[in-house]
Amino acid sequence: MRKYWDGDIGLSPYIEAYQQAVLERDDAAESDFQNDNDYIFLHYDITISEDLDIQEAINRVEGIIS
Repeated sequence: MRKYWDGDIGLSPYIEAYQQAVLERDDAAESDFQNDNDYIFLHYDITISEDLDIQEAINRVEGIIS
């Protein structure tokens, strides 16, 4: 994400809220975070521990992301 797409406010408050939301889930974890003062990269992993068909897995991941 471009860090300053929102003018002077930047993405810091949004990224902090997003990181907190990821921390509050048992099925998601931050796997990498990079901030080069121009772009912010936040990577996270979603764990699915159930035996789901592919569409159910896609629906689960989309639900977690939203």
